[in-house]
Amino acid sequence: MTTLFWDKNIGTTIPRALRMLSPPGVNIRFYQEEYPSAASAPELGDDAWLSDVGKSGWFVVTQDQRMHTNAPELEAIKRHNVGCFYLKGASDSKWNIFRRFVCSFDRIIQVAEDTPRPFVYRIQRNGNLRAIVLP
Repeated sequence: MTTLFWDKNIGTTIPRALRMLSPPGVNIRFYQEEYPSAASAPELGDDAWLSDVGKSGWFVVTQDQRMHTNAPELEAIKRHNVGCFYLKGASDSKWNIFRRFVCSFDRIIQVAEDTPRPFVYRIQRNGNLRAIVLP
């Protein structure tokens, strides 16, 4: 089973909707559920939760398009063999973001199942995936 972990910057609406729709062979997890005390405690650094995600063998869906350019996050992606998908459109409506993800869903799962980690792919506005070369 492929597990997609949704970063806090996306919120809970889209991952909750996906969970309710029960895509076959996919488990949906999200930051606010895994780290419920983060709302009242100091924020957990991206490098810390990336470590947890990597150790669990999950894949990240985030709107942080620069995660691979920050040294601690890049190190965590590499060290813990994380696969990341950048979902464009942070200023778009939830509906448009959801549609974009669903349009690219089959390609995302294929990449998750067939591509050695670590990796980062950008989900384009048209639903296509574009690999980002990690430094």
